[in-house]
Amino acid sequence: MKEVAGQVRWTPHRVERTLALGLDPTTRLPCTLAASQAGVIDQDRARAVSEPTAVLSDQQAAESGPTHRHQTGG
Repeated sequence: MKEVAGQVRWTPHRVERTLALGLDPTTRLPCTLAASQAGVIDQDRARAVSEPTAVLSDQQAAESGPTHRHQTGG
């Protein structure tokens, strides 16, 4: 992390957060990934789901996040 942080001039913490935001939806948050790909949520909203779910198990995380029903209001 320190090497990457130095190259992009970010703090190691910012690198970790950014990597987690990129990886969590693909591995732990499938509903968030789908919403992001559909353009329903932006990066800030994805982060709002991703960060609090860090303490959850992979299964719990996969069951959380936006769902199609929530996205459309139906």
